[in-house]
Amino acid sequence: MDSKGVSEDWLSVWIGLLLFVLSLAVMGGADLLGWVVTTQVWTDASKALGTVSKRYAGLGGVGALIVTYLALLIVLTAGAAALTRLDTDRAQHAAVKGAVICRVRQHSKPVTACFWSIRRTTSARVGPWR
Repeated sequence: MDSKGVSEDWLSVWIGLLLFVLSLAVMGGADLLGWVVTTQVWTDASKALGTVSKRYAGLGGVGALIVTYLALLIVLTAGAAALTRLDTDRAQHAAVKGAVICRVRQHSKPVTACFWSIRRTTSARVGPWR
């Protein structure tokens, strides 16, 4: 790391390690990520989505999809805010600070587009791996 702060690479490593540590909690009996959405092989559209753990089955597939989306949006927006704060601290002019803050507000649009397009393609099994 350089003296300017956390880079995108290190921030992604820390977010990944956080998720890994949370997933290890299941070994101790605490299912912290069982609510995450998963896709399944299905012939009935109502069975396409589900939760990773049966403990959270009451959440339903659509509920798990929405909760997963919100959790990813919060984590990734917090990461963007952390990186933006570093950029804002380095910025000299008020106009640059305003542009950087505006980027965090617009962060939810690309996250939303990527999330829903990935869910659509993995559910449809589209691609060269058919």
